[in-house]
Amino acid sequence: MRLVAIFATMKIKITYSFLVLLGIASILSSCSSSSSSNIPEDIIPPKEMVGVFLDMHLAEANLASLPQNDSVIRLVNEYYKFIFEFHKTDSATFKRSITYYSAQPKKLDNIYQQVVDSLTKLEAQGYK
Repeated sequence: MRLVAIFATMKIKITYSFLVLLGIASILSSCSSSSSSNIPEDIIPPKEMVGVFLDMHLAEANLASLPQNDSVIRLVNEYYKFIFEFHKTDSATFKRSITYYSAQPKKLDNIYQQVVDSLTKLEAQGYK
C-alpha cells in the first residue's frame, strides 16, 4: 500500500512538472512570435526598414558636401525615389511605417541600433 502512495505522489509531481513546463513553453513561444508577427502587412518589416534607413543616411551623407540649393533638393528627392524603388516600397508606405514604429519605441530603437551598427561597420571598412 505504501508503494502505491509513492507512485501516486510521483505521478502528481510529474503531471505538475509537465504542466509547468508546458506553461513556460507557451509563454516563451508567444513572446518570441509577438516581436515580428504583430506588424501589419502594410508596414515595412524591421529588417527591410533597416535597409531603407541605411540607404537614406548614406545618400544624405553623400549629398551633405554639396552646396545646398534647389538642385540638391531635387537630387535628394531622386535619391529617395530610387531607394524606395530599390526596396520595393513607396513614400506613402514609408510614412505609414515611420508612424507605426514611432508608436513602438522599442522596435524603432532596435531598428536604429542595427542602422548605427551597419554604419559603424561601413566606416570601419573605409566607406566614405
